[in-house]
Amino acid sequence: MLAPSPEAAAEEKIQRFDIREPPSAVVTIFGVIDSLVPFAYIFGLFAYINYWHGATLAAKLVLCAIYYKDISLSRIATLSALGLTAIILISSVPNGSQAADYVRIFGFLAHVFVTLAIVRRDNLATYLKACVGTLFLTTLIYLVAAKTGHIDTTVGRYSYFHHSHPNLGSEIIAMSIVLAACVLDWPALLIVTLPSLYAIYLMEGRAALVVALVAVGARLIYDEWHDKKRLALILGGLVSVGVAALLVSNKAASVLNSIFLIHDKYRGIGSGFVGRDQLWSVAWHWFMASPIIGNGAGFFDRYNVEVHNFFLFGLSEFGLLSLIIYATIFYLCYELYRTNKKWFFCFLGIPVFWMFNDRFFNINPYPFLFYVVLFANANTAGAGLKSLLVRAKASLPPGTAK
Repeated sequence: MLAPSPEAAAEEKIQRFDIREPPSAVVTIFGVIDSLVPFAYIFGLFAYINYWHGATLAAKLVLCAIYYKDISLSRIATLSALGLTAIILISSVPNGSQAADYVRIFGFLAHVFVTLAIVRRDNLATYLKACVGTLFLTTLIYLVAAKTGHIDTTVGRYSYFHHSHPNLGSEIIAMSIVLAACVLDWPALLIVTLPSLYAIYLMEGRAALVVALVAVGARLIYDEWHDKKRLALILGGLVSVGVAALLVSNKAASVLNSIFLIHDKYRGIGSGFVGRDQLWSVAWHWFMASPIIGNGAGFFDRYNVEVHNFFLFGLSEFGLLSLIIYATIFYLCYELYRTNKKWFFCFLGIPVFWMFNDRFFNINPYPFLFYVVLFANANTAGAGLKSLLVRAKASLPPGTAK
């Protein structure tokens, strides 16, 4: 076998020496910081949310400065950041996006990619456990507030903190259940899931309920897949109990309808997905008005319109350029399937959010933590900061001061 060249040996030495694991405490702090958004709603600071996000970003940058030797720059993260920046500028500059629009979208990107400087596949589980713990604490605070009369209701539907929309709250809580299904064992998962499902029920977040139940069900199937007889007995038992309850009890059917509002005249099947079909038509109209580059970042925010569909939102704001973004997401989903099937299956309910939700680049736990999981899971071969400096010095001409 031929010996490696001196250049290859030096490169290998740089990589082995440079890439090191950040302290778990730092990773945990990052998880807590990235899950603090619900506290902005708890404290009624939504009017100052941009300052909140700026403060949390500053805290992460300070940590990166302190632990600069632990920073790892993933190739896919770096290329994605450059590609997204290009797409945003190509779409937004000709369409007259405002300064606030750029602050929001590039603030989101900065939050994601600063987190990815520290969080990678090896420490992702530690990060997510911190996220789950922080989000579960806010869920418990919500339940206490709801049961003590500090949460307002509209026709029996509980809002989230300080009159914020219940769909927002239910999505945040559902995301915590998805992440819990990824990283917790069953006793801890049930402790998180049961009260969280009740909170979602209070907010009548049907899409969130489906996403959460899919995550827990996928985790059950994954864990029991090695014993298919046992799995068949468990699933058969659950289905039998449910069918029997519906057949013999009108109350069971009433409970099912109260959870999913199937026949509700305002939010049931006949309501056009609560008027979303009309909003989807509006989004399609704006896509067709500018199909190549779209209408620019912040287009719907400026007109205070919600299109309630992930794909139509992207097509409307960034045109066909958004297909590059979707392709990246699907590729990262494939990478997650290839490297961590349990987590992939726990995320199978996320397309329900894509169907009924337009949070595209958004710093709320959904979709922010979803993006972090996808990118961090693919982050294993990054170049550390020190190796970049070493390469830069090595590329200088002989005799140049280093």
